[in-house]
Formats: sequence, structure tokens, C-alpha cells
Amino acid sequence: MNCTKFIPPSPNFINFYFYYSYFVLFLTLTIAPLQIYAILTKSEKLNNLKWLILNHTIWCLAFEIFSTATKPFFFSPLVGGYPLGLLRNGNFKTTAFASYFGLLIGAISIAALTATLRSRYLLVFSAADWYKPKYGMILHLVLFILVFVPLSVLFLPPLFMEISNIHEMALNYDPCLENFFTEPAFFFLSSEKTKSFLIIEFSLMVVVLILAIILAIYFIFLVKTNIAATKTKLKTSLMISAIVQLSITICFYLIPISAFFAIFAFQIPNTENIMIVVICAFLTHSFLEFIVTLYFVRPYRKAVIGLFQQLNPFKNMCRKSRKISIVSNILVFGKSDQNDL
Repeated sequence: MNCTKFIPPSPNFINFYFYYSYFVLFLTLTIAPLQIYAILTKSEKLNNLKWLILNHTIWCLAFEIFSTATKPFFFSPLVGGYPLGLLRNGNFKTTAFASYFGLLIGAISIAALTATLRSRYLLVFSAADWYKPKYGMILHLVLFILVFVPLSVLFLPPLFMEISNIHEMALNYDPCLENFFTEPAFFFLSSEKTKSFLIIEFSLMVVVLILAIILAIYFIFLVKTNIAATKTKLKTSLMISAIVQLSITICFYLIPISAFFAIFAFQIPNTENIMIVVICAFLTHSFLEFIVTLYFVRPYRKAVIGLFQQLNPFKNMCRKSRKISIVSNILVFGKSDQNDL
């Protein structure tokens, strides 16, 4: 059997992916309640921005939970694979729908981030006369259509196919894929049917990546030059958090998603292990996002520090002991004064 188009990834990479996904999800679920608590209780000065931050938090959390639960395994650079986790005992239709649903959640989380960045900019630089809300609505609508339509064309038609059609496409492309037919959720699409749509998605991601880099540079320029607009600590922390958040999104989401679509669109060989690294980068994104929000947004950082101080029994004990000591000293001092009289 001539196997030239798909080489399974190293078992070490698969094991790392399996356990790393659970580890990062544990860290994210540990810190997520702190972020939600801070958003709901310490956002008095942020107006409606707090709801946008909460919305972005929920979508990022949903993307990571769904991705970790299903654990997609791709036949890189072939458009196919199956889940290693939840839905592994499903069928090719559940795999197609899970791929479609997961990519849409990821796209919505990026749209939610864009909304928070826009709102932060308007909160800090309220004199932005060039910006109109309808511009943001139109931009979000256009981007959503450009993502939604190609993904729908890719993953919804297979829902009406038979498993024999899926197996036939796989065998025609690479006979070695027959080794995976025993997987109930095995899924495959030929490159002839997917290449044009994948190139569209790749091109869109490259444009978004370039715009994100330009936006990050622009935010840095604003912080450096518009001292009067960012003179309060809150506004400065909002802009710094936006810059760091953009940097993390670029490194752990936009670059990996661009590589993800490039591998499939251009059938880049020997990328089976690289694909696992790309997925692990996706999974790391939400945790780092939460850390940045809690640390760099000043009210949230103070809220978390205050919460830990309240929950620290040793510190509370020392504080109570200090108060008792002060009261005792006052009583003793007062008693000694009375004796002197």
C-alpha cells in the first residue's frame, strides 16, 4: 500500500496534546470564576464595557471547553480526522458538525474581542469623531458572512452524504486512510472540494492578522503620545490590557489559525506534528486572555488581591491579633492614667 500523503503524528505529540489540553482547561476553569466575579462586582467605572468583557470571557471559555472535550485529531495536511475525546463514538456527521460548530465558536470569540477593543478605545478616547457605531456593525457583519458562508459550504453538505461516499473519497486520495475506517467518527473531504473555500478562509485570516498587528501598533502609539487622554490609572490600564490582549491573540490565535488554514489549503506536507502544536496554541489562548484581563485592568486586579486577602486565614488571624493588641494597649494605657490620677 503506497502511503505518501498522510503520516500519523508522533505518539509523543499525541500524548502531550491529550494531557496538555486537560491541564490548560483546569487552569482556565480555576481562574474563570475569579474573572467573572471581578467583572460583575468591580466594573462600576467601565459602563457597558463590562458586559462586552463578560461576553468575550464566556465565548473564550466555551471555545476551550468544547475543543478540549472533543479533542479534534486531523489528518494533516488532509481535510479529515476524528475526535479523540467526546463524540469519538459518534459518526462522520457528528464530526462534521462538531468541526463546523467549533470553528464558529472560535470566530465569534474573536468578534467578541473586537467589540471589547472598540469599546475600550471609545471609553479612553471619547473624542473619536471619525468612528460611527454603524461602521462597527457593518464590519462585524461582513466578517461574519466571510467566515460563516465558506464554513457552511464545507461542513454542512457532508451531513447529507453516506459513509460509503466518505470512505470512497478517502481511498481515492490516500489508501492508508483505510486504517482509520474502524473509527466510528471518521471524516474526510477531498481537497478538490475544499481548496477554494480554504484559500478564502486563509486569506481572510491573513487580513485579520495584519489588521490586528496594525491595531496593536496604533494602540501603542496612542499610549505613547496621547498622555492627556490616558492620564488616569484606569484608562492607562485599559489601553495596556488591550495591547497585551491583542499581542496574545496574535501569537496564540491569529497566527495559529492562519497556519491551520494554510496547511489544509496548500496541502503542506510533514505538518502532522505541527498541527498538534497549533491546536495546543488555541487551547492556551483563553487562559492567557483571562490572566491579562485580571492583571492589567486595575479594578479587577485589586478585586482579586482583595479576595485572596479575605480568604487568607493566616493574614486575617494576624490582622485580628493586631487589633486586639492595639485595643489592649489602649485599655492598659487608660488604666495607668487613671492610677496616676
